[in-house]
Amino acid sequence: MKPSSSRMSRRAFVGLLSASATLAAAACGVGEGAADPERLKGGIETAASERSGGGPSAELAGGPPLQLEPAPMVSPIGIGQNDERKYIYVVTGDNKLYEFDKDGVFHFWTDGGATLEDGKFDAPTDTTQDRSRQLWVVDSGNDRIEKYGLYLGNPEGFMPKPTIWAAPGMVQLRASGMGQPFTINDKGEMRSYIALDGSGEQLIESPEPGGIWTGITVVPISGEVFGLLWLPDEGVAKLYEWLLGGFDRARDEEAMEFRADLEGVDTMPGRFSVDRKEQYFVVMPEENEIRRFGIDGAFHLKWGGEGAGPGEFSGPTGIQAGVIGIYVADTGNNRIQRFDTEGAFVLEWGGEGL
Repeated sequence: MKPSSSRMSRRAFVGLLSASATLAAAACGVGEGAADPERLKGGIETAASERSGGGPSAELAGGPPLQLEPAPMVSPIGIGQNDERKYIYVVTGDNKLYEFDKDGVFHFWTDGGATLEDGKFDAPTDTTQDRSRQLWVVDSGNDRIEKYGLYLGNPEGFMPKPTIWAAPGMVQLRASGMGQPFTINDKGEMRSYIALDGSGEQLIESPEPGGIWTGITVVPISGEVFGLLWLPDEGVAKLYEWLLGGFDRARDEEAMEFRADLEGVDTMPGRFSVDRKEQYFVVMPEENEIRRFGIDGAFHLKWGGEGAGPGEFSGPTGIQAGVIGIYVADTGNNRIQRFDTEGAFVLEWGGEGL
């Protein structure tokens, strides 16, 4: 056990988040497979075709424009996926939201900025799309969450107009199978919301004194919700599940079930994700690694290490387990990397050429 890490406090947790924000301001490294012109051309054509079929909607008025030309992807932080449509959404350190297909083919991006204008965002830290195809963005710089309604395509090239509510300090978000949002803030506190407009906020207390929530994840399709709790004084990471019965069920300790201690984790973990087989993939920021665990907390394998080559990382943050693999936001290397569930490198994209 590393003594300095086992005593990591809430202040250190905030410091780790600040370090991620510092990485988000830097541009270093370009994905090797990023500038494939055929992939880019195919992505633009696919995106244009899919948007043309949906028709205009009154809800689309006031949403951010979709940019079809490529742009540098700088410091990806949050990554999310709708498992049914297999699209990948990424928010970045330079205030952009990207959509790619499952193979990294570019569809569109939208621009943010330090503004409170609807549909804009400043320093976003996470994004996800729930089962009903509502797209969420954690607009951390503006202390709020934006929810974009059902996306059916738009020939005018705009995202839907978002629903917005205040959420000071939030950095992570995932939605349950019922669409209920769960968030984690920069103090390691978790909250749930009864309704999709941000009402009915409830603080989810740590089930153990001094616990810090470091990650939240949802099982693809079925939608069960899991949280990762770090106990600084003990140097232990614990997995919990919420037993949700619907929108009207209160979230309290009685609806929370302890699953397992994660074997061999003695430094503070970061975000994590789960696949349909209930395998848990955890970002280990201090080691620049990804580790895989079973539902019983048993350690299965790890991969990574510091560097810019395939399968290496520089300050990884977001992670998403999908139908065909594991996607990691390799923040310091300005790229997304995809792996199979055994940790084998598959492809990467990002940097200047997308």
